[in-house]
Amino acid sequence: MKHLGFKIVIWSFILAIFFGYQDLVLAEAGLAIRPYPNNESSWLVYKDVVRGSVLAGAFEVVNLSNYAINVSIYPVDVNKTSEGGLVAGGESKSGSALGAWIQTARSSLSLSAKESKIIKLSIRIPSNITPKEYIGAVMVVAKQKNFSPGVNSIGVVVRTGLRVYVTV
Repeated sequence: MKHLGFKIVIWSFILAIFFGYQDLVLAEAGLAIRPYPNNESSWLVYKDVVRGSVLAGAFEVVNLSNYAINVSIYPVDVNKTSEGGLVAGGESKSGSALGAWIQTARSSLSLSAKESKIIKLSIRIPSNITPKEYIGAVMVVAKQKNFSPGVNSIGVVVRTGLRVYVTV
């Protein structure tokens, strides 16, 4: 039997992005993201936005673990399923709606144990869009160390997100 390389992807954002916890949006690996300042909302919400405007905001990335981690940060589109659920796009997927309009000040960062950092973001609303509610997310992913080829191993990817709502 040939060497097996295992990669188990844990989409912990199911908890984070679909169920709005009031304080931190937690992931299993001790990684969290929340609005900044924390205004008792688990999401960034912008209402009555004018087409062509630029919105500003910030979020806090929190390392709840006892070890240092490297984190990737990227925006994504969020789509509604036919069953009424929400599905966040992947890192390699280029957004065509809100995910494409969001720019974060950082695309990666390093966090020491129990450290948090505040990251600014801007959202450029196109002037030619249809007035409605748009849903996106800012995702954070704990980067993995590279695994050696041919060695049996299990990789765990933890991805959690902060929902962003814009109503035009």
